[in-house]
Amino acid sequence: GVHDQQDALLDRFVGVGLKYYGPETEREIVSAHVDLSDEDVDRVVSSTRRLREEVDVVVGTRAAITAANGLAVFGGEDDGTEDEPLVDVFTDVLAPKVAGNGDLADLRETIERTL
Repeated sequence: GVHDQQDALLDRFVGVGLKYYGPETEREIVSAHVDLSDEDVDRVVSSTRRLREEVDVVVGTRAAITAANGLAVFGGEDDGTEDEPLVDVFTDVLAPKVAGNGDLADLRETIERTL
């Protein structure tokens, strides 16, 4: 996984492009993995979908599940007016994807601006 593959080997692969799940399917998947209110699950999924458009890393359904689990640890169930816990959680979830390639402060700023 760390070396470039030979062209002869790559010629034998077939690429399959996959899109993200729809919003309702993604909500169902996240709900199945974490014990949060429907409102909090909706906040996490809608935030995940917005972040996909703004950050230069993959923000998949697994990131949404991990963020929902993190929000559950912080208590969840807030009134939706304070995004700080969600910003913290998404920063922690996405930080390993920019490690060595970018600035964590830039990532956090983008997350704050997006949420």
